[in-house]
Amino acid sequence: MSNPRWDFLESGAMALSADDMANPLRDTHLSPAEILMREAIQNSADEKKPGTDGPVRFVVSRFEFADEEKRNIVRRLSLGRIKNRARHFGKSHGWFNNAETFLRNLEDPEIPMPILSLSDYNTKGLGGVWNRGQSIDNRFHNLVLSIGGSEKLTQGDGMLGSYGFGKMVYALASNMRTVAYYSVFEPDEGSKGEYSRFMATGFYPRHKYKTKDYTGHAFLGKGLETSKYPTKPLTNEAATEFVGRLGFDTRNEGQTGLTVFLLDCPLTIPELRTACEKYWWPRLMDPQSDAYVSIEFFDDGKRVSGISPTKTSSLRPFIACYRNLGDGHSPTDYHVCRIPKKGPRGGNLCLKGLPEEQEGSDLANAVALIRGGLVIKYETKYAREGAPSAVGVFMTSEENVNTFTYSEPPAHDDWNENNGRLIDSLGDEGAGLIKRTHNVLKTEFRDFQIRLDQQEPEPTVDDIRFLDRILAPIFDKKPRNPTPPDPQVRAVSIHKTARQEPNGPHIRRIFDVSIGLTESAGVADADIQVAIELKSLAEADGIARGRIPCVVHTGTPSGRKMLADSKTRSFPLRLDKGTRVELTAEASTHPSWRVRWEVSVSAKEEGGS
Repeated sequence: MSNPRWDFLESGAMALSADDMANPLRDTHLSPAEILMREAIQNSADEKKPGTDGPVRFVVSRFEFADEEKRNIVRRLSLGRIKNRARHFGKSHGWFNNAETFLRNLEDPEIPMPILSLSDYNTKGLGGVWNRGQSIDNRFHNLVLSIGGSEKLTQGDGMLGSYGFGKMVYALASNMRTVAYYSVFEPDEGSKGEYSRFMATGFYPRHKYKTKDYTGHAFLGKGLETSKYPTKPLTNEAATEFVGRLGFDTRNEGQTGLTVFLLDCPLTIPELRTACEKYWWPRLMDPQSDAYVSIEFFDDGKRVSGISPTKTSSLRPFIACYRNLGDGHSPTDYHVCRIPKKGPRGGNLCLKGLPEEQEGSDLANAVALIRGGLVIKYETKYAREGAPSAVGVFMTSEENVNTFTYSEPPAHDDWNENNGRLIDSLGDEGAGLIKRTHNVLKTEFRDFQIRLDQQEPEPTVDDIRFLDRILAPIFDKKPRNPTPPDPQVRAVSIHKTARQEPNGPHIRRIFDVSIGLTESAGVADADIQVAIELKSLAEADGIARGRIPCVVHTGTPSGRKMLADSKTRSFPLRLDKGTRVELTAEASTHPSWRVRWEVSVSAKEEGGS
């Protein structure tokens, strides 16, 4: 099979030049990794294939090709043609400077070529008519070939308009602005029996070549189609065979979905994992939810550990607020309310105070603005400086989610009542809802800070303080006899979050606990006794039956250490300053039972192990 070739688009064939598309998403506070992961996962989640078992599966893989593997990719993708054409690009295009190093080292096999692939499964793939838009069903054209338009927005499917400027998210993640698309889909009338396609696109500087003007758009495919699209995609067996010869995994006809290859992508797997965790954690809370997305990471062929938002201390307060909103709970230490108070509902808010040790977090005094399982923004403009720290979660209401979506810029990272698309679509009513929502969020957050400032500190089971009578045995054992901490100062901090999962006819209750010494403890380490219990408040017949058996362990699922079985009420633990101990307790109950987790800490029992 002969290799496909690059063809450049002449000026006049499209309204926009590649220069015009160079930086449409740069006016944002998001990092390149965050922009990419937000948009790419949303694209995949929106395209879940109806009737499939299991969630959308999203796989992020990073490769570094050198030696013969690199030569093979350079040859098969005809990248030498791009290097030759680049001599005519000129030097006035600062946005393409990073690609010059890649092109200069193109033929050097010892300098690795980084490529990032993003693959989704259990999705529809890019079917339909390949060279015509007009319909949301023409997914290949809408994502790969169209410029600046989106059928998604008017169809209400995901509401992100991912097939407009969003495709440039892929190009911006490539120093070379070069992206390849490989998709398998169910053949339909529009695809004329095709079930697989491969094509690459490039966004390069506008230039003149052999007396002709070119937009900078280039397409890698086969044959000369029309002046509008001079190249058409490889299809069916030819597409799959070509991807295999490049050295990547291929799909069979039943593995519908999309793989996007980003050439010369500088982003690392740790950056991408952090970005996913920070903005997609709401979708990762419930594996049984239809909105859940399974996200996997591979680095040069080796699988990397997945995302665990509940183990990230800065996210735990937000997760606790999110679960309260989802469960309809309003615990004593939280503030839950409707926003705005009257009129059309914008959504619901939950706030909680932030522990002292987290007050310096980058996310302190932020409200996570959430729509459709995505954190649109961690908004910090609501908080009052100098007041006690708090965090919160605001979730949009289903009946007015379109209003918030229309208010978002192309990067979907803010809600702006002055957004032209919002005003054109929903007028003053839509703009008014966004403005009132921001104003009420600000008022509620600041009022909550005032209440926190007025609270008298009280010792509780969950917010334990080591008093002299409890800590004395610990401190007496130290050779230097350190001064015990003030009884009014917290020496041990406990962070906790509770969650649940369906487990056949029962509910699996899970309790994540993080314990550590504070700076006020006055000791470098301490031996303590910890008790974690799940108590029944009322079972199906309304009678409380006390303690429910549970197990407690530490570590990850692949390397757990059991600390307490169902018969053990407490267990010893060693705390070292600067290190937190992460614990997980699990129990099973009937769905109708009302239960409560309790954790308590005391000095280590004499004779304990």
